[in-house]
Amino acid sequence: MADRIDLDLDPSFRGMLVVGDIHGHVDLMERMVVHARERGLFFVSCGDLVDRGPDSVGCLSRMRDLVAGGRGLWIRGNHEDKLYRALKGRMVKVTTPLQVTMEQLAAHEHGPAIRDGFLEAFEAAPFAVRRGNLFVVHGGFGVRMLDLDPMPQPLRVRALFGQPARQRKPDGKPIRLYRWVNEIPDGMSILIGHDPCCDDCLLERVGVQGGRAIHIDSAAGKCGPLSAVETCRDGHIVAAIQVRRDEEGIRPIEILPYSLDRVRRTEEPSATDGP
Repeated sequence: MADRIDLDLDPSFRGMLVVGDIHGHVDLMERMVVHARERGLFFVSCGDLVDRGPDSVGCLSRMRDLVAGGRGLWIRGNHEDKLYRALKGRMVKVTTPLQVTMEQLAAHEHGPAIRDGFLEAFEAAPFAVRRGNLFVVHGGFGVRMLDLDPMPQPLRVRALFGQPARQRKPDGKPIRLYRWVNEIPDGMSILIGHDPCCDDCLLERVGVQGGRAIHIDSAAGKCGPLSAVETCRDGHIVAAIQVRRDEEGIRPIEILPYSLDRVRRTEEPSATDGP
């Protein structure tokens, strides 16, 4: 599989539904799957299907069904990357969320088959998806991603983890930089997960060239809602939507300019994840 897929939508789809980090919450995921089916939209996960939620195995199984049925695809997230390395026996720091996901796999009656299916699917999954002037990547963008395939290792790291600073937050996690936003060409929109900035709208950053990056992770893995972006067939964004645990149906939400005043982070009841 290529590192970047230039998506060729089947004529049966009216567009795409690009969904933010799901993190083991298959109930929220299923509501987005139903919405995509009813609207005739191709389902795209921006990564981080697993960890933190109650049913990471269910999310992997549901995504496998969508891919097998030609109705969806997912790109690599840093949490899938870590799970893959752990299952392969490589050296990783096993934090609580990863440990819970591995326990869920071990306890599931079809765990071995789902594990093997995940390993195969991850190896085939791209780091990024492009449709017209829309580009979906989990952690961060670099302009050479538009041309280089396979991507060199630094670009793969950028795709998974964004652009971390050397300094760290008080909790030990790296500070994320967004200098790469200035690499986005005019007219191009980058959809990213990884960094949950706001739980009641989507925030966008505009670079010096006029391109924009839109945060679609609304902290579903930290008791927040699950957000997504709808597009038409050419990749043009037509709507932003959200499903919340305390509400039925789909809520339309705004895409607003990024500012610290608008940043709203939904936190876990207790810290369970490490760097």
